[in-house]
Amino acid sequence: MKVMLMNHPITVAREEWVGGNTMAPLGILYLAAFLSRERPDIEVRLLDCLLEPAESPDGDRGHKRVGLPEERLRNEIEAFAPDVVGISSMYTSYARDAYWLSRLVKGINPNIKVVMGGAHPSSNPASAIEHADAVVKGEGEQTFLELIDAIREGGVLAGIPGTAVKKDGTVIEGPPRGFIEDLDALPFPAREMLPMESYFRNWAGVINYNMRMPVATLISSRGCPGKCIYCAVKNMYGRRWRARSAENVVDEIESLMSGFGVREVSFSDDSMSVNRKRMQALCNEIIRRRLDIKWAPPTGIAIWTLDEPLLDLMKKSGCYRLTFGLESGNPETLKYLGKDYSYESASRIIRHANDIGIWTAGTFIIGFPNEDEGSVNDTISFAVDSGIDFAVFYTPVVFPGTPLFEEFKLLGLGVSEDVDGVIKCYDTRYFKGEDLNRIRGEANRKVLASRMKRPLQFLKKVRSGEDLLYMFKIISNFLKLTRFGHRGSATAFIRRTKS
Repeated sequence: MKVMLMNHPITVAREEWVGGNTMAPLGILYLAAFLSRERPDIEVRLLDCLLEPAESPDGDRGHKRVGLPEERLRNEIEAFAPDVVGISSMYTSYARDAYWLSRLVKGINPNIKVVMGGAHPSSNPASAIEHADAVVKGEGEQTFLELIDAIREGGVLAGIPGTAVKKDGTVIEGPPRGFIEDLDALPFPAREMLPMESYFRNWAGVINYNMRMPVATLISSRGCPGKCIYCAVKNMYGRRWRARSAENVVDEIESLMSGFGVREVSFSDDSMSVNRKRMQALCNEIIRRRLDIKWAPPTGIAIWTLDEPLLDLMKKSGCYRLTFGLESGNPETLKYLGKDYSYESASRIIRHANDIGIWTAGTFIIGFPNEDEGSVNDTISFAVDSGIDFAVFYTPVVFPGTPLFEEFKLLGLGVSEDVDGVIKCYDTRYFKGEDLNRIRGEANRKVLASRMKRPLQFLKKVRSGEDLLYMFKIISNFLKLTRFGHRGSATAFIRRTKS
């Protein structure tokens, strides 16, 4: 039996620059490693369509498709002749691209079984199943394995825990799949099955905010117990948080260093510091093994889980940059979002991180349904006054399966759902979408301008020649962002990998 796991191309605005993928797709790498270990007689092939940034028109005016061209995709699929194709669909905004790929596969050979998984199918299985033979909801390793077994044996797919299938026009969802309790039992992602040097080359070729190269992504835990109304993580992992042991995580770091020459690790956890003792153990294990590694959690870290002694330990173990999901400077909006921290404690943690030489960044979101001008101004003022080195402002992305999505739909505020289940949000009660984008850009520039007037905040982080070079690098990058409006540069410093 042959199984091909794919990361699909994406469709973007024609003027939007998109380079080759900088991050190896950990979702399908985990699936490949698990399937290869459990069923060694199955031939597994990986294809990341975004690794090479080829462009082609997609038929829609003003858009282009980025990734392997259709002809090359056809050639790859026909040459391997898979029995099953697994398509990772992580982002609702690119769901139609996953659906397009599914149609392409079926056009080559209608007997190929298409299985779709990831954050979008988990959030909206009823839409995804219209374009696949089966959908994996949530954590995928065990569910995908059971689907493969059923397909190979010619058995019934309906009813497998964690799946959705369609039979006689009816969507049949299996019972919920229990979570993997012992994450240490999973094999490390099968990075050897993809050309990692290409990811390293792509990463080094774009505006980035990493201290060392090459960089690899790593996940040390799954899930988040938070209740943020806009976050779709619960659609994958519920409200559960599970962590790998410190020893297991550092074993993977060592394997990245020895096997791929990695010098920096980017933790892509949804919330890596939920358990403070585990976080301490992770730092201590890096220190105990004397690993010369730099690391950062660019997807964000919960500021309320940190204290000064833990920050000191994180710094000693190689942490040089922290991103805090602060989101709002208005207390009522913060409560509405489901965030639970005080501005006083947040300012204290930010101040200590700055004092010990850790670079700090904050993410902020403006434009919730009932948020008015006063609330937005409070958020901008907090970003300026909080002491963080850099701030990046976002407007909400509305994911199906979240309370925010339901509220936008209830209020009829610019949310539309097309036939592919792709959600778009534009306006709120008080703002037009174009106004929010303008305010967002002005807020980014206002925070950066205020920091440029306080160079000592940056200079006090310089403790070595490496620190000095890094300071020049990030200031230069942010000046480019402000001067030229480079799209995507802000999110490179605060790499948001959530769906």
